[in-house]
Amino acid sequence: MTRAPAAQVLGRLTSAGRFVQRHIRWAIDRSRKHWFDAIGAGSYIRRAWAAPQVRDLPARQVYIDVSVICRSDAATGIQRVVRSVAFLLARMEGQGPGWSAPIFVYAHKDRHQVVRLEGERYALTDERVSYAAGDVFVGLDYALDALWRMRGQLLAMRRAGVRFWYVVHDFLPLTHPQWFSAATVLRFRIWLTLLAATAEGFFCVSPPVEQELRAILQSRFGRAEDYRTVVIPMGWDMSAAVPSRGLTLGFDSVLQALRDFPSLLLVGTIEPRKGHADALDAMERLWSAGDQTRLVLVGGVGWKTEDLCARLERHPEAGRRLLLLGKVSDEALELLYARCSGVLVPSLAEGFGLPVVEAIGRGKHVLARDLPVFAQHTGKGVSFFEQTASAGQLAQAVGEWLGGMDRLDPPRPDLLATWSETAAAIATTFGITPPHGQAGSALPPVGEAGAQGSRAANLAFTKKHN
Repeated sequence: MTRAPAAQVLGRLTSAGRFVQRHIRWAIDRSRKHWFDAIGAGSYIRRAWAAPQVRDLPARQVYIDVSVICRSDAATGIQRVVRSVAFLLARMEGQGPGWSAPIFVYAHKDRHQVVRLEGERYALTDERVSYAAGDVFVGLDYALDALWRMRGQLLAMRRAGVRFWYVVHDFLPLTHPQWFSAATVLRFRIWLTLLAATAEGFFCVSPPVEQELRAILQSRFGRAEDYRTVVIPMGWDMSAAVPSRGLTLGFDSVLQALRDFPSLLLVGTIEPRKGHADALDAMERLWSAGDQTRLVLVGGVGWKTEDLCARLERHPEAGRRLLLLGKVSDEALELLYARCSGVLVPSLAEGFGLPVVEAIGRGKHVLARDLPVFAQHTGKGVSFFEQTASAGQLAQAVGEWLGGMDRLDPPRPDLLATWSETAAAIATTFGITPPHGQAGSALPPVGEAGAQGSRAANLAFTKKHN
């Protein structure tokens, strides 16, 4: 029996020790989250609301959180929003006494540090952020874990007079927990508690999200009128900011298939609510009748879809009439939008539904499930199928839609907002003058009425959780 060298044995022991340490840290963190969600949330919110607020100062410096995307771009719809808005905001200079350009930050352990947006990259620095009264923190990124790590610092920032605004996309982990992992649901509930405790205002991606936000803040936290909401227009033009680039090997053959055959493009992470299974069921019916339409799936693999993913990978049409592309760059997605016959959006629920406007913006027709959030796109090039459509009904809808597309009214990109308008809506809220004279409504001081509303909400929350 040959003995392993001492250095090799030591290396294995060190690696095993690190694994054990990581597992212990993970278990402790999970226990803390469960305790916070079940017991500690009420105390945290009361501490936040009890902090004396300096509400009559104008916005001094805007700090924009990009904690997630600066380290990893998962190529999701939310991250396309964050990337587009962040780089456009980076080009805007603030105007007025004491103003400077927005500063971008990321969470490092329990503190914020500066990240510089240089060209097409994020440059993380060791420069620690020191907040002062009147500063505004904008949670642009969907940073569940970063905000959790910063929870103690958030209280200190609030006591110092920092004002908090957050971008909210949807509340699906709260309203439809069956579509998500238990860990994600817990992380989201805590994230929502931190927002309710600290926020002065919210940027909502659609009117339905704004309505749902107000209902949730009232029912769960007793907050009614002591905050402000702004529905921001959502853009579609990826090339306007800093699109990701790169084409995978064999991508030309995909584009050739889209030239030679009718094709449906479905963009979105493979997760339960996105409707991939319904789309596949419908297409199987069409394929069995000899239809040659290609179904092109773009998006990474999410959660709770093991059976669906296995079905997709082993499907007899995989690589032929079923094209599984996974995550792609913005450059590749632009080409797919340009070459496809139309875009299918079978989602069961959405906060906005970015592929809808991305398709319309490129002059492509959309067939979408008849969700309330999509009603705003009526007359822009979107056709609808019933929310509860069976596989047969969806197959019929797809066939009729593709067959009659030349008789449909053309899409209306002219009715859509751009990412520049999205960035301008955020910037002008805080008094930053965007380029080209785009205007908006500046953020007024909250004043005594807001302080009274906060105290009323504090009392309401106390009654509910005592």
